[in-house]
Amino acid sequence: MTASVMTAKVPAAVGSFNDACDYFQTIYDANPARHGLEALELALDGKQRAYPTLSINHRIEPGDFLPKSEQYPLPKVNITDPEQATLASQVLQMLSPLALLNPVHPVFQLGKGTGTLVPSFGIPLNEALDNTPAYTVEMEELLAQPDPDPATSGILPEIRRTIQTIDALAPSTFRIAYPDMQGPFNLAHAMTGTDAFTAPYEEPELWDEFMTRLTRFWIAVQKNLMEWIPESRRAPLNRFVRIAECSVNMVAADFYRDFILPYDKMIADEFGPLHIHPCSGPHVFHVTLENLPVAATEAGKMIQTVTAAGSISVDEARQALKDRPITLLVGQEIPQGGEFDWLHKDMIISRDNPNIFLCGYTGVHWQCKDREAVRDLHRKLDASWED
Repeated sequence: MTASVMTAKVPAAVGSFNDACDYFQTIYDANPARHGLEALELALDGKQRAYPTLSINHRIEPGDFLPKSEQYPLPKVNITDPEQATLASQVLQMLSPLALLNPVHPVFQLGKGTGTLVPSFGIPLNEALDNTPAYTVEMEELLAQPDPDPATSGILPEIRRTIQTIDALAPSTFRIAYPDMQGPFNLAHAMTGTDAFTAPYEEPELWDEFMTRLTRFWIAVQKNLMEWIPESRRAPLNRFVRIAECSVNMVAADFYRDFILPYDKMIADEFGPLHIHPCSGPHVFHVTLENLPVAATEAGKMIQTVTAAGSISVDEARQALKDRPITLLVGQEIPQGGEFDWLHKDMIISRDNPNIFLCGYTGVHWQCKDREAVRDLHRKLDASWED
């Protein structure tokens, strides 16, 4: 049955990176219905997949602790080399989605989330706040500095060493994802604060100089990553360069066209069709789709999460895409009541439209105590797909 998850006898510890990879592969091979990487590759090619590979989760609330009995059983890591110990832990944690019958992706992550490129400009990250910039800097001060080196600045040398280690040690079945590069406007907002909203009007020449230099650096880093990560190692979505447009939710479509689009086009001119992260915003979805070459984009309604510009539904996104061969990545919050019917509708849509991939769904009303109910819903949906 699709819903079953095989767990081999869990060793007390893994003593080497190879042991961690072998253990992962044993579990992964026994659970073909949870092969998220292969399912995503099929969706990107517009091909039907054998399993729904649907990820369903509950919200993580402060004070709502996960009982030890609910954690997916994993061996401890007993490796003396700190770098290999860290990577072995990553390998084992890749299996943790199985605790909720969710798909597994044998993909290594790099960088420090949205803050990955910020240290290249001399701004430290605040680890306590998800590695966001510790402070902002005025554009004039950033422009007065020499351009950062796209290979040796910030944490880029650390990223390169990690890639080299993974490529040397990990079996070929494991992929490596590009770090989160964000996008020129997101970075400008993160590093300069509200200047990113006023400078285009008050100091257009300064804005253009800053954004041009920032975008050129972005492009140079992306080219280095494409050189450092062998093509056969790249995660499926990395066949397209990704731009995150979260901060565009805070400006109008005209602002985007006038002050942000020219720099996104610089990236498209270098790398071709893009993967756009509109951060749920309907106007962001439409204005990027209308003005950029898009290979993949995202949609999904947010029920409880507050977004600056609302959120775009799957139906609205499909209408906009029409018959264009663009992959639509869907992530939504699940309303309370009628969860099966609500999710089943999206499953039918993705079955009939293979280029629609159901990435992740979150029940806004669920907590840790509801995890068995989440698994039960998963089992019913899996069985429905098989039927």
